[in-house]
Amino acid sequence: MDPRYSYGGYPPAAQDSHAHIGHAVEFQNVEIGEKSNKKRRGNLPKHTTDILRAWLHDHLDHAYPNEEQKQHLIRETGLSGFP
Repeated sequence: MDPRYSYGGYPPAAQDSHAHIGHAVEFQNVEIGEKSNKKRRGNLPKHTTDILRAWLHDHLDHAYPNEEQKQHLIRETGLSGFP
């Protein structure tokens, strides 16, 4: 056995891969169509997401902007060009 995995025989990612199972059980009792009390928080302003979604819709066949398109989207949305 690889000594790096001596704590359980599997790499950490493999051991954690089933951690989500408990979360799935929580949602089994929610009826279809029932809305959660928690509102989903958007990360970007609606205006920004509208621009990005429109671009994506117009470029579904190749949804990877070139540098010129990226600069245009940056100017239109007000987003920075840095991650």
